[in-house]
Amino acid sequence: MRNVTTIAIREFKATAMTKAFIFGALVLPALIWTVLVVAGAAGLFEEEPEPITGAIALIDATENDRFTTSFEQQFDPEYIREEKKRRMEAGRRELQSLVGSDSELLDMLPSVGDIDEAEDAEGDDAQTEGDDEAERLESRLRRIAASGFLNVPDPQVEFEQLDDETDVEAQQQRVRSGELLAVVVVNEDTLSATGEYLIYVGETLKAKFIDVIERATRNAIQDVRYITAGLDPGDVRRLTYRPIGEVKRTTEEGESQAHSEIMRIIPIFFAVILFMAVFTGAQYLMMSTVEEKGSRVMEVLLSAASPMQLMIGKIVGQGLVGLVIMVVYGGAGLLAAARFSQYVPQIPTWVIVLQIVYFLLAYFMFAAIFASVGAAVTEIREAQALQGPIIGAVILAFYLSIFTGMANLHGPINLVMSFIPPFSPVVMSMRISSIADPAPMWQIALSIVVGVVSVLVMCWAAAKIFRVGVLMYGKPPSLGGLIKWIRYS
Repeated sequence: MRNVTTIAIREFKATAMTKAFIFGALVLPALIWTVLVVAGAAGLFEEEPEPITGAIALIDATENDRFTTSFEQQFDPEYIREEKKRRMEAGRRELQSLVGSDSELLDMLPSVGDIDEAEDAEGDDAQTEGDDEAERLESRLRRIAASGFLNVPDPQVEFEQLDDETDVEAQQQRVRSGELLAVVVVNEDTLSATGEYLIYVGETLKAKFIDVIERATRNAIQDVRYITAGLDPGDVRRLTYRPIGEVKRTTEEGESQAHSEIMRIIPIFFAVILFMAVFTGAQYLMMSTVEEKGSRVMEVLLSAASPMQLMIGKIVGQGLVGLVIMVVYGGAGLLAAARFSQYVPQIPTWVIVLQIVYFLLAYFMFAAIFASVGAAVTEIREAQALQGPIIGAVILAFYLSIFTGMANLHGPINLVMSFIPPFSPVVMSMRISSIADPAPMWQIALSIVVGVVSVLVMCWAAAKIFRVGVLMYGKPPSLGGLIKWIRYS
């Protein structure tokens, strides 16, 4: 036991006490987070609005060119301003009918003439901030008034109305040459519920401008449909503006906001942390084994300890390295969760405990595999060739479980992989992290039993390979050769 402890401490110090590890595991993440926080506070991630400039050709085969009129209005600042004012006034009238004409709240709202101060929005469901009720209502009225309009500063767009018999190929050539920003093609069928439009853009047109042209096209088509049906587009957009509300999770400790997106991210976060920690420790284990074997240091170590003691000590030492990685990154995630507790649900203690259990199971499985690989070869390139298929299979299963888990964590694929080593610890790490719908307790217990049995079997086989392989040099063995080593008494 003393030899195992000494070897484990040596392995841990040789890896975790190096400047490269400290920088990569501790300093670099802290530096990255600091840069992100400072850059975000300085507004470096905010993109300045850029005006769209150029010509757009319209091939409009609708009756009386109804689409062209509506499309051009999407880029007309004066029309947009007047329409926003009209919608604001309609919103005030609706508010007046709800709170009464004598309400002080109406007097606190700004005049309709201040509409230029509004920030354009597309009717997202973001929660408006502000403690004052008048400010919240003002912000909401402005968003409703701006919904359906483009957030483009000072657009300088010229329009070319072309005959519906125009040669489209010739216009495409003008787009490719940069003479036109785009060519928009619509017909009468486009205005039907199942109609389609066509937009040609050049290779160099920025993605945000493509989005602007496409949104303008969609908005124009919808406005024409509303008008054809005898409806006012402004009234329709105001009435169909998505309501703003909150979903709150109620617990014994009180209320907190419930965000479905964050609930889906938490299981993936835990799985990624576990995967990273396990493979960091296992990779270090394999590399140190290969290096010591190639430099003949292994023979010196074996003069003071048995092959079994040496393997266990190396596995434990590098396991502590992986545990450090998991604690550092997982702890940072938990601290962030505590900092934003109003958005992130409280993670139960039993989930944290099981994460450590599954980390140990996963690490010992992969440590046994990678220790066997390291003992069976003499050079790094040989180890990399042997570990390639192993890592490929694990990564494939890992991504498969993530993508299927995003739709259903407890679906048939994840359910099967929950009991197949060495994939089960990573998959179960995701499934138990689903706070609202964790895996059933019997599946957790069964997966742990399967994991413990798998660890015992894989470590037994690894010990057989390690005992023979650490003193074998030359050509690496084949799969059949490894099986023979395991069968040695």
